[in-house]
Amino acid sequence: MKVYHLEVQANSTRYGELIENNSYYSDVFSTLKKAINEGKDFLERRIRILYENSGYCVAEDENPLTIQDMINDGEIYYTFTVTEINPEYADSFRIPDAEYKCRDLEPTHIKNYYNMYGKLKYSDIEYRGPWSYVIRRYPGDDENKPNKFKIGDFVTVKNSYLIPEGQLCIVNQVPERNNPERYFENTYTVSTILDNNWFGYCYDFNESELEPYKGKIDKDGPFEFLRKIYTNEIQIDKETLRKIEDNEIILNLKPTYKEMNIGK
Repeated sequence: MKVYHLEVQANSTRYGELIENNSYYSDVFSTLKKAINEGKDFLERRIRILYENSGYCVAEDENPLTIQDMINDGEIYYTFTVTEINPEYADSFRIPDAEYKCRDLEPTHIKNYYNMYGKLKYSDIEYRGPWSYVIRRYPGDDENKPNKFKIGDFVTVKNSYLIPEGQLCIVNQVPERNNPERYFENTYTVSTILDNNWFGYCYDFNESELEPYKGKIDKDGPFEFLRKIYTNEIQIDKETLRKIEDNEIILNLKPTYKEMNIGK
């Protein structure tokens, strides 16, 4: 039998200290709808108390802040999750010994993250066993796709010390699915080009650390050129690829077949 574990909390950093009293609430429900509604009700009451005790909602204040202002400023922060779980299944879960058995395997936990109004932000699909793996899915993602990204996709990396924030990257390897022990790791390899010239290779990231790149791509630029190499739209030998990766061949702003002596 599936149950729904609600965890919700709200705190304030007003005056530089946490207000901890009655800040956390947890319970188990028989339906997802009940858990979400209870979480919304708790947050509404809790955040209202934090706001009223903040001093910002005083009528005579010339510049009163709203609740959303305090959330945006980080003075009120909250978490709101509901975890779907079948306890009996989760307790006995084991990673199969064959790749084909992994394809239809049910997750042990689905941890849903919501905003304060009960709107789904994203879900972590978890497989907890001898190994624990997480696949993050956002509303609108195709649940039937084993990989969210494919080779040649443009992405950015979140919160990494290896790659600057917002740096354009290209997926060049997708997660291994032929090894049961790595089936759920969801590790992608990405590469990038630094200063529009120097090849930066290669970094591994979990799918949850990657976001689709939403900017424009220069169709004559080095990133598009490298994408075509990874997707085999441009055929090169291993030695030429090695020279690119070792920066013996510099990917300048406008690389072409002729300029790089590639594609003959």
